[in-house]
Amino acid sequence: MSWLKHFGRLDAVVNVAGGLTSYGPIEEIAPDALKREIAINVATAFNVCRASVGPLAASRGSIVNFASVAYYRPIARLTAYSAAKAGVAALTQSLALELADRGVRVNAVAPAMVRTPENVASSGENARYVEMDQITNAVLFLASDLASGITGHILPVTPVGD
Repeated sequence: MSWLKHFGRLDAVVNVAGGLTSYGPIEEIAPDALKREIAINVATAFNVCRASVGPLAASRGSIVNFASVAYYRPIARLTAYSAAKAGVAALTQSLALELADRGVRVNAVAPAMVRTPENVASSGENARYVEMDQITNAVLFLASDLASGITGHILPVTPVGD
């Protein structure tokens, strides 16, 4: 890994890749939708975690994955996405157990609907959104030494009052 040689260490990995690709009643969702959701959400996080374990163990670093509130509060018509994000949560908690003895903490944030131009266009300005800076602050906390005693936690990031 040339970046490791250049920087000398890896302190944190944030698996923000993922996304929502299918929405609708299950009988209207393409048969490969679940495979696609798992590939972009679970498999991506799995592969990045796998590649970073050695350098993170050397620095006693941290992994922060992106789950979603949909993993513990499933949403109708988001069946494949909810299942994939539940997979990210399970991956997070399993890796936290597996890597604890090597000094690597593994946690996840689970944001509610984020204010993005696409979400505002589809759900309106008055919907309840999580702001990007709220998610950023949660990630920074979990990746930092302030969370040194936390591993295997899925931190919901939701609008106040949810």
